[in-house]
Amino acid sequence: MAVHKRASQRSERFDSSMRPTPKLSFDARFPMSSFRCHICVAVASAALLFVTSLSAQADNACRPPVNQRMIAGCTEIIDNPTATTAERAEAMSYRGAAQIHLGDLDRALADFSTFIAMKPDSAQGYSMRAKVYERLKSHDLAIADYDRAIALDPNYALAYASRGAEFDLKGGYQTRTQGSR
Repeated sequence: MAVHKRASQRSERFDSSMRPTPKLSFDARFPMSSFRCHICVAVASAALLFVTSLSAQADNACRPPVNQRMIAGCTEIIDNPTATTAERAEAMSYRGAAQIHLGDLDRALADFSTFIAMKPDSAQGYSMRAKVYERLKSHDLAIADYDRAIALDPNYALAYASRGAEFDLKGGYQTRTQGSR
């Protein structure tokens, strides 16, 4: 009898530990602006991580926390004639992301445009420039950059999501559905 009781206690412990956990799902109670905020944070984080690591000089000078010192460190690398093109491009992307964070959208736009000129096959570069266009309320330019990012990387889910959100802000959903009739 004691053996049977221990076995049933073990099975109860096993059963309670195997209870399914609730799945996460989209909750309509959260506004789209919250969703867009999460996307912006994810994109900014990706911009800081998507290029290969910088040299030791860049690692120290051009890294978060985002502040004027970081921007100055990135500028030093960009202006350094001994830095490789890859190092300058990475510093340009870091500085552009910092400019977005600090609200200097014109400089961020210039940085990402220069980055794209250095690395024209970078889907992330187009996506980051599109984020700047979003903030400037230039919906058509943002959508065009997302289209280019998707063309470069058809598996780039964040570009699809951001482009859809941009169409939504522009009111493009009604335009697209009316145009297909």
